[in-house]
Amino acid sequence: MGRSQQGVARYGLRPPVNANVGDSEMTKKGKRLDDNAKFRTFWRRFWASWVDCFIFTPVFLLNLWVSRNAGGLPVVVFVVWHIIGGLLWYGYAIWMHARFGQTVGKMLLKVKVVRIKDMGSLTLMQASMRYSVPLLIFTVPMLLRDAVQILRGTSYLLHQGAIPDILTMVLAMAMAPWFFVDSLILLFNRRRRAAHDFIAGTVVVRT
Repeated sequence: MGRSQQGVARYGLRPPVNANVGDSEMTKKGKRLDDNAKFRTFWRRFWASWVDCFIFTPVFLLNLWVSRNAGGLPVVVFVVWHIIGGLLWYGYAIWMHARFGQTVGKMLLKVKVVRIKDMGSLTLMQASMRYSVPLLIFTVPMLLRDAVQILRGTSYLLHQGAIPDILTMVLAMAMAPWFFVDSLILLFNRRRRAAHDFIAGTVVVRT
């Protein structure tokens, strides 16, 4: 059995069928096979994301402590941690999906990300592509801008009570429409694929 066939068999899915095949040919003993159930993962994915957030609570708290004590830290140390802290979530998510097809949250909620074409395991590139929009368009530009401003001593992060500049706020707020559209698309297709799934050629299935 080939890798593609193994993926299809493992998740209990039928291989693609001819669009002209009638319902009578897609039934067995009068009962239509329901592949759609494997793709009903919205709430499992929702709660899985909260589990992952809970796992990252120590990192979030450490980020908060560093931010509040930024003025007393060496500038280079603060810059390095700010960049690492900003990318750590992406590193976790990308590595876990490339290695296991799941984050810890998805493991507990019993869903997994697979390739749409053959239900096989993700490549590192595909795992990265799932996060390419927020990472490359929003997060990386913000982190680089923050780093430059920190090194110049002009960053709001160095001063308690200061507010971000307009560009920083625009970049931060621009992420909200992306996540909204990303989730909205998931609700309007049979296999519950979000925008990032279409970008990466992936789909989430129940395990």
